[in-house]
Amino acid sequence: MQVSSVSGQSILEVDIGNTGLKWRLLSDGNVVQRGRSETLAADEAWLGEIACWSSLNSVWVACVAGEPRIERLRASIARVAPQLEFRVARVQASWAGLRFAYAQIERLGVDRALAMVAAWHRVQGGVMVVDAGSAITIDLVQQGGEHLGGYILPGLPLLRTVLARGTAQLPAVSDVAEEALPGASTQACIEAGLGLLLAGLAQQLERIAAQHGIACLVFAGGDGERLMRRVGLQAEYCPDLVFEGLQYVCT
Repeated sequence: MQVSSVSGQSILEVDIGNTGLKWRLLSDGNVVQRGRSETLAADEAWLGEIACWSSLNSVWVACVAGEPRIERLRASIARVAPQLEFRVARVQASWAGLRFAYAQIERLGVDRALAMVAAWHRVQGGVMVVDAGSAITIDLVQQGGEHLGGYILPGLPLLRTVLARGTAQLPAVSDVAEEALPGASTQACIEAGLGLLLAGLAQQLERIAAQHGIACLVFAGGDGERLMRRVGLQAEYCPDLVFEGLQYVCT
């Protein structure tokens, strides 16, 4: 996707989660390289995958892993490319046209806030943002940019892990049934049960969106596309929402 606000620049965008990170490289508004690290190791080995440090202008960072993690990345990049501008996204009560519902704005995760910013600008109207990863977060934004609040619930990876660890006889499963049909084995029953949860969640999303007059849904996260298929409303899967949000708050 071409992003006019970053045309003429080369930018490294970094999204740091609690257990790993994703990054992508923009050149003149186009994504030219991307990657991920499944750990938050201190050696920042993933930086070695980037071969064009001399042409970069800025580093933009979204981080939910705390200030020490940000400073460690800042120091690692300064050793490689000390000339780079280093910008960290900090959530504000009113941000890029949105007004968030949280009274304690510092408690709102920057990844959720950036996803809302990106989705709202994408649809140019009211939107429900569903990020289905380790946790599932659901946020509602009205057409005028008013955040109505949201929901947080365990994601499918967490539910699978808890079920396997909390029982002696149930097997670990890695899949979810596409239809909520009864299973004929223990593993199939678990997969069907998770499918049933997804189907029920999809119905609730549809109900909540209709209740608030929201017609557009935007999904992100590893299970976002799977969940989106179960919802009967107009929807779009956007795996780079956090990165897209950075372009509205860091320019």
